[in-house]
Amino acid sequence: MSDYSLMKTRLLIHEKLSLASASGNWRNDVTVYFPHRGNSISSSPSYEYDPCRV
Repeated sequence: MSDYSLMKTRLLIHEKLSLASASGNWRNDVTVYFPHRGNSISSSPSYEYDPCRV
């Protein structure tokens, strides 16, 4: 997967996570982990990936 395709996919996933988080009546955070890549995408702007938490 090219860098451009990867970035575009990450942005699309982030948009979907943000919509899912905002659609409820209560605050919730959604995070998708990518253990092989050592990172994640989260609806929470303050979330940082920690491999020990996975």
